[in-house]
Amino acid sequence: MANGRSIFQTGKDLSRAQIAASSKPLYPSCEACHRADGSGGRRLPDGTVSADLRYSALVLGQRHPYTLALLERAISSGVDNQGKPLNSVMPRWRLSKRDLHDVARYVLYGLDPKRTR
Repeated sequence: MANGRSIFQTGKDLSRAQIAASSKPLYPSCEACHRADGSGGRRLPDGTVSADLRYSALVLGQRHPYTLALLERAISSGVDNQGKPLNSVMPRWRLSKRDLHDVARYVLYGLDPKRTR
């Protein structure tokens, strides 16, 4: 969980390597847009409001709940849980397979310490 937390909070993995995106992101980390607790709600420069990444929003609040694989797809490819493109303000992060898995796992289970897998 530590590597995923580091990527989410700082945009760097545990080896301090900066995570890159396919195009320059507005901010270097997930937390900058989605808040430390994943609650989102930040109004971004283009007027977009960042998504809530908490378990209640990603899983319980969805007709088609996010799974780990669907969240990995959203982070790396910009495709949501229903197969639709996410807003272009969401970076298409370029991560190693391990880093992608770690940050998706942290978002899905680590933001809410009561949810573990």
